[in-house]
Amino acid sequence: MSGYNISNMAKNSAADAFVSKEESISSLAQTIRKVCIDRTSVFPICEEKNVLTNMEIKVLELISKDKKRKEIAEELYISEKTVTNHISSILEKMQVRSRVGAVMKGVKWGLIDER
Repeated sequence: MSGYNISNMAKNSAADAFVSKEESISSLAQTIRKVCIDRTSVFPICEEKNVLTNMEIKVLELISKDKKRKEIAEELYISEKTVTNHISSILEKMQVRSRVGAVMKGVKWGLIDER
């Protein structure tokens, strides 16, 4: 399960905060203070604005494996035009300019595995 999905699950299950494992100790301490002392909820904001569909995540995973549009289309049983549309949507939602940028951000957000 990706870190993004865990963040959403935490929010939907009445958790007061979510901290990624990549966060620093000081960030963790700050989040604990906000929840315990300030009584506020703490969840990543940038990820919520850029939600990818399950199909877009599958396309992104295949891009990360250096697959071409034609290969992605064949693997997912969709047309190359649909793959192109998904890639455009991914780039827009993630606010990146290239497939490489999308893969890097996908890894950072925990949407795809680094390997």
